[in-house]
Amino acid sequence: MSALLGRQRVNFGSRYGAAISACEKAGEWTAACALLKSLQTSGVDMDAFPFSATISASSRAGEWQVALHILSQMKWHQAQHGWVQGFSCFFVQMVQQGCEG
Repeated sequence: MSALLGRQRVNFGSRYGAAISACEKAGEWTAACALLKSLQTSGVDMDAFPFSATISASSRAGEWQVALHILSQMKWHQAQHGWVQGFSCFFVQMVQQGCEG
């Protein structure tokens, strides 16, 4: 039973990630940020996808300060949950390129 509940929590997080990705594609970076914040406060286990989609949405809109803030949140979550280090390296490079360009 607990394995089933765990899968439902992950599925819930994936649905948020898909919604954030849709906001990214539509250029709705503020909606993406609102969804990410809602997901963070929900207590659902998250992976890097909602963060990466929100960083992408913010950076595409030229909101680099927001993207950097979300990157720092992502790194904190990474440290708390033991995510793969490669995620943050990729996004640091992406944000740095956007700030320089």
